[in-house]
Amino acid sequence: LSTVPLLGRAEAEFVSRECNRTAAPPPLAPTVHAAFGQTAAAHPEAIALCSDRGAPLVTYAALHQAVDRMASAIVRLGTLQPTRRLVGLIYERSVAMVVAVFGTLTAGGAYLPIDPNFPPQRIAAMIEEANAAALIVGAAQAPVVRRLRNEAVIELSCPVRIGTAGGELTSVRREAAT
Repeated sequence: LSTVPLLGRAEAEFVSRECNRTAAPPPLAPTVHAAFGQTAAAHPEAIALCSDRGAPLVTYAALHQAVDRMASAIVRLGTLQPTRRLVGLIYERSVAMVVAVFGTLTAGGAYLPIDPNFPPQRIAAMIEEANAAALIVGAAQAPVVRRLRNEAVIELSCPVRIGTAGGELTSVRREAAT
């Protein structure tokens, strides 16, 4: 039964030639961070993020400014290479994490989310196994991370300030690997 063709010769030819003919190439879908940038440009005052934890609402304009600063900081760090583009993100779910994710993608990297509640040995193993080019951490996690491994570390605190030019990077430094 498996050798019996489902379509006759003429039908099979029609399906393979005529049904697969397209007049135009498929549209290219924008990347996630490009789509975010387009939305931020089109609707800068629209609410981009809100939180159930009492954090203020964040507009696309404010978020986009913070993302651009994060991407610039990652590029200035100089650790992303064609064969090593992974950035470890050690954050609780927050606006800062969103800034770190989109900043990493905008800089041309890929990200590895790491739960800050994992035991330090687990975090160290994940960083080591992933061979992360850099780490982006919250101020609370920075001391723990630096004890685990000297790495290119970006500390980010208060990434978005509503009604101002945006947030701040508390420190961006490249530490010598040991």
